[in-house]
This record gives sequence, structure tokens and C-alpha cells, in this order.
Amino acid sequence: MDYTQFSTSDIFNTFGEFVDFAETTDPGDKWTEDSSSEEEGVSSKRVTTPWYGLGTYLDANGGATYQEALELSRYGYPDGLNKLRNVELENAARSYVDGNMWHSDVIGMRPIVPNVLAGVPDSMLNMRLAETLKPVIKIFAYACAHCGMKAIEYATHGAAMASLIDSIESQGVSVELNIIFAVVGSYGSGETHYCQINIKESSQPLDRNALAMAFIHPAFFRRFIFRWIENDIRFEDCRSGYGSPLRKEAIDKLKHDQDTLVLHPLDDDNKRDSFDEKLTTFKARYEDFNNKAQVTV
Repeated sequence: MDYTQFSTSDIFNTFGEFVDFAETTDPGDKWTEDSSSEEEGVSSKRVTTPWYGLGTYLDANGGATYQEALELSRYGYPDGLNKLRNVELENAARSYVDGNMWHSDVIGMRPIVPNVLAGVPDSMLNMRLAETLKPVIKIFAYACAHCGMKAIEYATHGAAMASLIDSIESQGVSVELNIIFAVVGSYGSGETHYCQINIKESSQPLDRNALAMAFIHPAFFRRFIFRWIENDIRFEDCRSGYGSPLRKEAIDKLKHDQDTLVLHPLDDDNKRDSFDEKLTTFKARYEDFNNKAQVTV
């Protein structure tokens, strides 16, 4: 990813690192004035993320307080895990990696009896390092949504996305998974603020709780990502309503690495789609990416 495409960019190397940031960072008075309307339960200083959403945005927050969202992130989100489904998939994209391969040699670990009896010089089995094919895939999943979305719409979209990812991983594929929150500033600033959270590296096992919490629970976005925005004076152009999500048309124009599968966020075009309809869309993107990757190997 070329991060110079964004006005600001913050990269969190692990899910835990981001949750630590959300729990321990105090926005203080970076946004000291706000002339927005006094909605019920919303402070005129929008630095109070733990309370933001007690009024109109209760549904969008999924009903979780800030502390409850932290506990779900730390100790598990069983309802989210229950929403994950097994998905039947095509073969994964492949890349060459180093692996061990048996071969015949003049020296080795054990004899090849027929070769010994026949007097063949290469009569021992040995092991050498060789290039073998192993599935590898990098995923950038965009997860912002505007305030008009309902919690069930956000959760359904995230569950379909997470189910695809979980199933790719269960195939034995090495997945590098990143969840992305990209926000366009208010007031017509045209600035884009980018947050990338690495859920797992390709060499790590998948933390299914982190997957479920980050993708399915609306509070991860409406509590923690708002805290990320509030924490930095660079985001002052987001003071009116925390900006707006980067749309899929703009996402497709970004310079992603060639080996990256990009998954689109929830928007007005797909918000009424069922889980199965969303899953069909995600599978089609994955299979199209997979077919292109097979050709280039």
C-alpha cells in the first residue's frame, strides 16, 4: 500500500495494540469547541466517546457501552463467533515458499534398498530445501459505515466478510489480514484519514475472537475508531459528525499492492442485502482475485 495517498495514516501492528490504544489514550481537549446540536446524550465536546451514542446512535453502537466493548475485545465475543459460517471456496491464490523435499543421494538419512541391491550410487534418501507451492493471500477489508446504517446491517455485512476470511484461513491458506477504516474529512476538506489494523500476519494463527469483534460488532467502529479520530488534532476536519466513510469507488482507485484482495464496506447500495447475498458478492471478488493470481504465478 502506498500510504502517501492519504492525508494521515496510522498503522497498528496487532489487534491488541489497537485495543490498548483505545483503552489508554485520553483525547483530552484536542476538540475544545463544537457548535453541533445538543442531541440527547451527546456532549457538545465530542471528545467523550464513552458517552457518544447514548441517544440517536444507540442502535448504531449495538447497545454496548465503551467498557463493555473493551471487555468483549479482551475476553471474547461469543455472539459474534456464532455468526461465523463455513463457506465453500475455490482453491486459494498461490505463491512460492521454501519447503523440504526428499531426494535420492550418495549420502543420506536412510537407504533406498532396491538401489543398494542394484549397486546404484544414489542409494540414500536425503532432504533438501526446495521451492514448493503454498497458498498465500493478503486481505484489506474496509469497514467504515455512515451513521444511517443500523446495527443489524453492519453486523450482517461484517459477518459475511468475516465468514469468507475464516473459511479462507481454514483451507490452510496463509492469510495476512488487515481491517481498514478510511474517513473523509468534513467541511469539504477533501482530506482522507486512514487507519490500518493488522488482525494477523500470514505466519500466525487466526484469532477468531478478534475477527468477530473487529468485523461484526458495531461498537468496535463507533467506539474505538471514533476514539482514534478524537485523539489527534490532525482530524479537526472530522469534528462535524466524524467525517464520512471513503466510498467503494474511491477505494478501487487506491494504489493497493497487486497481491491484495480488497473487500468493500457497507454502503447504501448493499445495506439491504441478506447475509447470503453479501457472501455471494464477497466470494465473487475472492474467486476473481484468485483466478488472476493463478495466471500470474
